[in-house]
Amino acid sequence: MSQPVLVDDLLNLAKQYRQAYYDLRQAEPLSWPRYFLFCHSIELVLKAYLAHHGLTEKQLRDQPYRHNIKNLLNRAIKCGLSLSTNTRASIGLLTEAHTKY
Repeated sequence: MSQPVLVDDLLNLAKQYRQAYYDLRQAEPLSWPRYFLFCHSIELVLKAYLAHHGLTEKQLRDQPYRHNIKNLLNRAIKCGLSLSTNTRASIGLLTEAHTKY
């Protein structure tokens, strides 16, 4: 069962993190704060998608999903999220750095 309030809350947070990403000045060679904001916005969008497909807030906070973008992505794909192979690979690459930093 979809949880509209949770879905909306997660999407609103994702939008705020995405906006903060755009607002933060780009630094060379890599801005870690900007990178984190970008990754976290993707994490929140995936969690919103999964909440829409019935996962609870507790399930999304706990393992194996917690901050694991790759696991969230894989579950979202199983729930019907359609992404190109290139997009899936690109998002999957974010997991290691996102979980470490």
